[in-house]
Amino acid sequence: MMGDSFREIEKARTAILDSIAEHVMYYQNLDMRITWANKASAEAVKLAQEELVGKRCYEVWYGTERPCDSCPVIKAFETGESHHKEMRTPDGRVWLVRGYPVRDDDGTSIGVVEVSREITEQVVAEKTLKESEERHRTLVQSLNDTIFVLSKDDVFVEFYPSGSVEFPAKPDAFLGRNIKEIVPPRAAEMLTRLSAEVRKTGKHTNTEYSMPMGDDKRWFSCGIDLHQDGESTVFVTRDITETRKIEQALKESESSYRSIFQNSPVSIWIEDFSEVKKYVNDLQASGIEDINKFFLENPDEVTKCAKLVKLIDVNQATIDLHNVRSKAHLLGSLSDIILEDALDMFREEIVAITGRAQYFAKEATMLNLSGENKHLLVQLIVPPGYEETLSRVLLFMEDLTERVKSQAILLKQKQELSEFAHAMGHDLRGSLHAIIGYANLLEEEYDQSRAQEITNLTRGIVTMLEQSITLADAGQVIGETHPVDLDKLVAEVAATVVPKSIRFKQQKLPVVSCDREKMKQVVQNLLANAIQHGKPNVIEVKAEKGEGSISLLFSNDGTTIAEKEREKVFDRGFTTKEGGGMGLTIVKKIVDAHRWKITLEPSEKTTFKLTIPKLEEQ
Repeated sequence: MMGDSFREIEKARTAILDSIAEHVMYYQNLDMRITWANKASAEAVKLAQEELVGKRCYEVWYGTERPCDSCPVIKAFETGESHHKEMRTPDGRVWLVRGYPVRDDDGTSIGVVEVSREITEQVVAEKTLKESEERHRTLVQSLNDTIFVLSKDDVFVEFYPSGSVEFPAKPDAFLGRNIKEIVPPRAAEMLTRLSAEVRKTGKHTNTEYSMPMGDDKRWFSCGIDLHQDGESTVFVTRDITETRKIEQALKESESSYRSIFQNSPVSIWIEDFSEVKKYVNDLQASGIEDINKFFLENPDEVTKCAKLVKLIDVNQATIDLHNVRSKAHLLGSLSDIILEDALDMFREEIVAITGRAQYFAKEATMLNLSGENKHLLVQLIVPPGYEETLSRVLLFMEDLTERVKSQAILLKQKQELSEFAHAMGHDLRGSLHAIIGYANLLEEEYDQSRAQEITNLTRGIVTMLEQSITLADAGQVIGETHPVDLDKLVAEVAATVVPKSIRFKQQKLPVVSCDREKMKQVVQNLLANAIQHGKPNVIEVKAEKGEGSISLLFSNDGTTIAEKEREKVFDRGFTTKEGGGMGLTIVKKIVDAHRWKITLEPSEKTTFKLTIPKLEEQ
């Protein structure tokens, strides 16, 4: 019976490891010949698993005749400790390669397990995020999920595809079209129905559905939430096809299986629900038809069921996730470790799998056994052959805490970019009023120079608008920077903005590296702000060199800004008779995007100081 038990456990472990996307290989000695490899490893090099066995990893993956420098597998052999390293294959992809020493029950080293995961998208996303905190699209696409937003009329208004899934149409083809035009009828009907429920209740819901994709059938899990606008719905979908296909078995020794299972990066629990199944069957035999309602009305019965679940095995990732000392703190009865905030999810699990569901998934925020708040994706799978008894149930826990934090950052960045786009209207309205003024003067004076001013100003508006739309689509505030002569730029703007009734003084200004059109927008807003709110007689622009920086000072002798209002002048929508307004919000956004600094100086005259690091000066 003991042998049968081990075989059952290893059968489940084998199925798990052959279904995950990571590449898992086992080596017995330093000659680096592959002793065993999982399905994902073999498929990546277009070989059968048995064909991959016996080959040297560096010959297959890197096309070289010698091992890679600083190979984590070789280091694991040499040190007896785990090692990891980011490595790049000849095709340009980046991998996180980890080597784990394998020991038998006596602690003797018998080989090394290599677990490799492609992190190319993650590396690219991190690099992009450093360049611009507002570039949200790359971050979204680096997730394993497909995210889309449906309007209240079930029309796609946003669509962020996962690069790992092939869709029935190109991503751009989704936007502006009703879901029923693209998604197969059965799936579309279900998703639109759930979308309507979420809009009505405002509550998050989960579902799963299948769709034909080419010659294959793919399964998806889907979380649906109400959009912040209160009308649209946000769908976060994940391809779970591979999870649903856990069926194959491994053919390696017990020690090798144990090592591979232990070093899987996903938290895995092997559980026995057979007593729970019997208990629910007895309840139904006694006349209780709605098991979910029964558990809701009798919460103590859920706790009783937890005592009936036996924990057979957990891996190292589970120990790490819950930050406990060892496996001994987890194995035994589920009731000894399950926390109160997890009982409601446990109730849903029982109802699902005793109702003959072979798959259950839910995202939830809960405490781990060390009291840390974690956002987890919990998946429960009944392996083929165990549907009747539930004597083997696989529980997967994936820590999504960092992903949820990233999504929150993305939503905030998108909102800020939207506010900035709205603020653009302020600049355009101001320029259009100036055009109208010049047109009126031209009509009164028949002065041909006025016509040229109208033409130049209009072209400037067109350039500003086209660039702003392009940058907003890319999630940016500024474009490429080039050396710009501020002396010429400020004079050019002043000629079209400052009226003849105001004396304009300009000292010699430097050449700096910046986005010319956006810098022109900064100067135009600062001058317009002085004219509209200060009513000055003199406006002066000059440069001052400091230690490690150079400053531009925009001063005017008009009405000063009240002390209590000075800290608010850059706030969106703020305006008083003394100063501030939307134009200064735009100025602050553009200056920040250049990594410069702008301040309102404590001086007798109203003076805005723009500080530029000296390395920006040409």
